Amino acid sequence: MVKLLLRHGADPNAGNGVDVPASPLMACLAENEEQGPSWNAEGVKKILEELLASRADVNGRPSHIEAGEPFRSSVFAAARDPWRGVLGLLLSARADVNTPDDYGDAPLYACINSGTEEATQLLLAHEADVNAEDGDGISAAVLQIMRRRLRRRGSRLSES
Repeated sequence: MVKLLLRHGADPNAGNGVDVPASPLMACLAENEEQGPSWNAEGVKKILEELLASRADVNGRPSHIEAGEPFRSSVFAAARDPWRGVLGLLLSARADVNTPDDYGDAPLYACINSGTEEATQLLLAHEADVNAEDGDGISAAVLQIMRRRLRRRGSRLSES
């Protein structure tokens, strides 16, 4: 269906900012809070491939959001909730690995916060900035150390 719509002129970067705030690419990566990811990994991959082939913005920026306005990129969404092959597909299409969200957090922070080592390795292989600071001035390395300390404290507390 997506291929048919794109062939007939559908804008791969559409989104009106009111009813449909996300681009079609970002809609593929959206989650339904009750049911988890809205698509299976293979379905998402196929649709993303069609959108990218039709010149969708690989970073997921809808056409109604100006370049200077903050938003969460497709890499951020895929890094936070990694599905097999989706993050790699976006990175192979030259998505920006360092675009921060509204809070100053880059995709690398999303990986660390969700504990996804595979996605972290993939972002680092695509030159994610390990020294970039988030909106609070904390680097990715410091964030990982803080998370590790909290986990240790939590396990000691649960043992008592």
